[in-house]
Amino acid sequence: MNKHLLQLGVVGDKPIHVEMSVLGQHLKVRLLADYAVLQPAGFPTRPGLTGAAHEYLSRTVLRAGTVIELWEAEARTLIAEGFAELAPADAPATAVEADEPVVEAAPSPKPKRVRRIRDGA
Repeated sequence: MNKHLLQLGVVGDKPIHVEMSVLGQHLKVRLLADYAVLQPAGFPTRPGLTGAAHEYLSRTVLRAGTVIELWEAEARTLIAEGFAELAPADAPATAVEADEPVVEAAPSPKPKRVRRIRDGA
């Protein structure tokens, strides 16, 4: 398995794993399916979600039809899987409201604490 592969979300029951050795530029996409976004520890905020509270980012579901700016690596993965299409660069960002309650994505697991061993202790 690639050491730079990171799960950034879920579409339906399919986890979205993204090759993260290079984030790339910002790309604007139109989602073709609901995308439950995960915010792994240490992962930079997506360009289209800057300014949102961290608690919000760990449980966000972006609805199909939403136009959002993402890191290129994530955008290209969603496009390749058929869950998004490239949107025109000048397309306004939009959010599609849901009629039914949002099923929240499971939060990313918290990293384990590492105990430091002191010399001579």
